[in-house]
Amino acid sequence: LEVIRIPPPLLPIEGNDGIIRMTVESDLPDDEGNRLEARRRVQKAGCSLRRNTTRTGGRTEDEEEWELIAYKETADDGTVDFGFLPNGLYRINIQYPGVPMDPNSFIEFAISEEEEEDGYVLAATVFEDGIQVGVVEELGFVREYFKNLNVYPNPANEEIRITYAKLNSKDVSYQLMDLSGQVMVEGNVEKGQRQETRLETAGVKDGLYLLRFYDRKQNGKHLITYKVIIRH
Repeated sequence: LEVIRIPPPLLPIEGNDGIIRMTVESDLPDDEGNRLEARRRVQKAGCSLRRNTTRTGGRTEDEEEWELIAYKETADDGTVDFGFLPNGLYRINIQYPGVPMDPNSFIEFAISEEEEEDGYVLAATVFEDGIQVGVVEELGFVREYFKNLNVYPNPANEEIRITYAKLNSKDVSYQLMDLSGQVMVEGNVEKGQRQETRLETAGVKDGLYLLRFYDRKQNGKHLITYKVIIRH
C-alpha cells in the first residue's frame, strides 16, 4: 500500500474521543534463518488509517470512498497510537518492507457514541508470507470484569492460554468459534486473582477464529473478543 500524501497529525476537537493502540511483532527468522522463541517488536512498520467518507445515494460497496486521515510508523517498542478520532467507520492497513500485503486485507471498526467502546487495541504479527492482525475490541465495561486479561500464544498450536490478574465475576464464559459462528470450544472462566485457563486446540483445524467472552447472567452480554489463529 503506497502512501502518497502523509496527512497532518490528528488534533483534539469536540467529539474526537476514539483511541486506537497497536503493537506490531515479528515472527520472521533472524539473519541466519533461525526461528526465535520470542517474537520481536517491529520498528517502522507503516500503519495507514482511513475513514469512510461515502455519501448515501446509490453508491455500491466497490465504490466506497475512504480518506487517508493518519499515517504513522511504529516506534522502537513496536507500538503506535492513533487518538482524537471522531465518530465514523475506519479501516487500518499495515505495511512492512519485504513482506507482501494484500490491500484488501484490512481491519474495519467503528467509533460511535452509541456504543460502549472507548477504544480499540490491535496486535499485528509479521510472518514471511504476510501480516496477520488480531483485533482486541476493548469495551469500556470490560474493566469491571477483568484486570490484565491476556490471550496467548497467537498463533496457537495445541492450546490457548487465558491469564488475568483478577476477575470480579463468577459468571464469565468463553466461546472459541469459527467465522461462520460455529462453536469449537467453550467453557467458563474462574473468578479470582492470578488465574489461568487453558483451551485445548489440538483438534481444531488451522484457520482464523474468534475467542468471545460474555456474561452468562447478563443475557450473554458481550465483554470482549479476540481474533486468534490456529496453526499446527
